[in-house]
Amino acid sequence: MCDFKTAIRAATEGVIERLNTAHCNNEVYALVFYPTSGFGDIDVLYATKGWLSKQPAGEGPQPDEEMLELLKSHPDLLQQVKSHRTSEYYFEVNAYEWDSPISFFDLFTAVNEILHDMEETDSIESILTEVLQDLRSSGKLDSDAFAEDVLLGVQFSDPSPNEVDLVTRISLAVNSAETHAKICDGYGI
Repeated sequence: MCDFKTAIRAATEGVIERLNTAHCNNEVYALVFYPTSGFGDIDVLYATKGWLSKQPAGEGPQPDEEMLELLKSHPDLLQQVKSHRTSEYYFEVNAYEWDSPISFFDLFTAVNEILHDMEETDSIESILTEVLQDLRSSGKLDSDAFAEDVLLGVQFSDPSPNEVDLVTRISLAVNSAETHAKICDGYGI
C-alpha cells in the first residue's frame, strides 16, 4: 500500500505543478481523482471558473423538446421527467461534465500499474483521502492557480450507489462544509 500512496501523491503533485503553470487568478476550483468503475485505472479531472461561467446558471441538463414530445404518449414517464429535480450545483460538482483540457494520464502510469495489483478498495479509499488531506494541509494547493476552497475528492462517470457513498465519504473528509453540502446536493443526498 505504501507504494500506491507514494505513487499517487507524486502523480498528483505533478498534476498540481502542471496546473500551476497553466492557470492563475484562482481559476481552478475543482480537482478530483477520476477512476474507472471498480478502480481499474485512475486519472485526475479538474474544472475552472471560466468553464463554469459558461454553463447554464442554477440548473443541470434539461430534456430536449423532441424527447418531451415523444413522451406525451406516455404521461406517467412525462410526469417523471418533468418532476425530476436536478441540483443547481450539477455542473459545478459533476466531474463527468467538466471540460478538463489538460490530460494527466501519463502521470498515472505507475499508479495504475500498482492499482491493477491491488484488491482492497477500502484501503484505496483511505489512501486517496489521506493524500488529498495532506495536499490541502501542506499548502500544495495554496497557489495562484487554485481557488481558496478548491473542491477535492473522487468522482465516477456513472456511479453506483456504493460509489456515491464513497464520493460523499471522501468529500466529507477533505472539503469544507459548504463544498461538501454542494456535493451532497449534486448527488441528490
